[in-house]
Amino acid sequence: AFNSVSVITATDKRKFITLRGTCTANSTTIADGKSFIQEYGATWTAKAGISITFKILDATTLVEVSGTRIQTA
Repeated sequence: AFNSVSVITATDKRKFITLRGTCTANSTTIADGKSFIQEYGATWTAKAGISITFKILDATTLVEVSGTRIQTA
Protein backbone atom coordinates (compact mmCIF):
# COMPACT_ATOMS: atom_id res chain seq x y z
CA ALA A 1 0.00 0.00 0.00
CA PHE A 2 1.11 3.52 -0.70
CA ASN A 3 1.51 5.61 2.44
CA SER A 4 3.71 8.54 1.41
CA VAL A 5 4.18 11.13 -1.32
CA SER A 6 7.56 11.84 -2.91
CA VAL A 7 7.20 13.54 -6.31
CA ILE A 8 5.04 16.54 -5.38
CA THR A 9 6.53 19.95 -4.62
CA ALA A 10 5.22 23.05 -2.85
CA THR A 11 4.45 24.62 -6.25
CA ASP A 12 1.85 21.88 -6.87
CA LYS A 13 -0.31 23.17 -3.99
CA ARG A 14 -4.05 23.43 -4.88
CA LYS A 15 -3.72 21.20 -7.97
CA PHE A 16 -5.78 18.05 -8.34
CA ILE A 17 -4.69 14.47 -9.04
CA THR A 18 -7.10 11.78 -10.24
CA LEU A 19 -6.04 8.15 -9.89
CA ARG A 20 -7.77 5.54 -12.00
CA GLY A 21 -7.63 1.85 -11.27
CA THR A 22 -6.85 -0.59 -14.07
CA CYS A 23 -5.98 -3.80 -12.23
CA THR A 24 -8.09 -6.87 -11.84
CA ALA A 25 -5.70 -8.80 -9.60
CA ASN A 26 -3.18 -7.65 -6.99
CA SER A 27 -4.50 -4.08 -7.02
CA THR A 28 -2.53 -1.33 -5.30
CA THR A 29 -4.14 0.27 -2.26
CA ILE A 30 -3.86 3.71 -0.70
CA ALA A 31 -4.58 3.78 3.00
CA ASP A 32 -5.86 6.80 4.89
CA GLY A 33 -3.05 8.33 6.90
CA LYS A 34 -0.59 11.18 7.25
CA SER A 35 0.03 11.67 3.49
CA PHE A 36 -3.33 10.56 2.09
CA ILE A 37 -6.31 11.98 3.95
CA GLN A 38 -9.40 10.13 2.77
CA GLU A 39 -13.06 10.73 3.43
CA TYR A 40 -14.27 8.57 6.33
CA GLY A 41 -10.77 7.08 6.65
CA ALA A 42 -11.55 4.52 3.95
CA THR A 43 -8.77 2.72 2.05
CA TRP A 44 -8.89 3.07 -1.76
CA THR A 45 -8.13 0.07 -3.98
CA ALA A 46 -7.04 0.57 -7.60
CA LYS A 47 -9.34 -1.97 -9.23
CA ALA A 48 -10.51 -1.59 -12.83
CA GLY A 49 -13.22 1.06 -13.21
CA ILE A 50 -12.51 2.77 -9.86
CA SER A 51 -11.14 6.31 -9.45
CA ILE A 52 -10.43 8.87 -6.76
CA THR A 53 -9.42 12.55 -6.86
CA PHE A 54 -7.11 14.27 -4.40
CA LYS A 55 -6.32 17.95 -3.89
CA ILE A 56 -2.68 18.71 -3.12
CA LEU A 57 -2.52 20.39 0.27
CA ASP A 58 1.27 20.65 0.43
CA ALA A 59 4.37 18.74 -0.74
CA THR A 60 3.55 15.71 1.46
CA THR A 61 -0.24 15.72 1.86
CA LEU A 62 -3.11 14.87 -0.50
CA VAL A 63 -6.74 15.31 0.60
CA GLU A 64 -9.57 13.36 -1.05
CA VAL A 65 -12.04 15.63 -2.83
CA SER A 66 -15.43 14.77 -1.36
CA GLY A 67 -17.78 13.04 -3.77
CA THR A 68 -15.13 12.08 -6.36
CA ARG A 69 -14.60 8.46 -5.31
CA ILE A 70 -16.02 6.11 -7.96
CA GLN A 71 -16.52 2.56 -6.67
CA THR A 72 -17.86 0.31 -9.42
CA ALA A 73 -16.33 -2.95 -8.26
